[in-house]
Amino acid sequence: MLQTSLLGSHHTAASFDCGVPELNSFIKDRALDAGQLGICRTYVFALSDQKIFGYYTLSAWLINLKEATPGVLDGVIENFSMPAVLFGKLAIDKPNQGLGLSRVIIRDAVEKTFKAAEIIGIKAMALHAKTDRLVETYAHHGFMPCADSKKPHYLMASLPQLKAAIASNASKHT
Repeated sequence: MLQTSLLGSHHTAASFDCGVPELNSFIKDRALDAGQLGICRTYVFALSDQKIFGYYTLSAWLINLKEATPGVLDGVIENFSMPAVLFGKLAIDKPNQGLGLSRVIIRDAVEKTFKAAEIIGIKAMALHAKTDRLVETYAHHGFMPCADSKKPHYLMASLPQLKAAIASNASKHT
């Protein structure tokens, strides 16, 4: 059974290949150190043998108010920092791409953000999509391009927007 957990030294990433050298290198060489340094948390999807099928990272982030989308700006006090979670890296091993795992990973990341928001102030979730196709994928999950048109791959969504997208997607898949 596929399980999600915080990356540990017991997980196996040696054969992980998502097709993007930077993402392969991160999970194999830098993810554990980044976690120990408090830079990000890496969550992995693995079977009971601990072989990694996919992963993503979460870290703290501040959104520039000039780049915020309308939903993210709702109720914001002028000149107040916009606390957010950065949905950093997302990668899926090649044999598992195209099977819907990205939807599961995104949902898991959003759920962890909701849990963190119960403890600390979080207004939104932000990410940098690598391609136009990924912009479309994330749009289905409630993310919208930031207000700065020079950054079309910088996406964000408020927590209420993410909750609404989860509800909408759940009704489509039932």
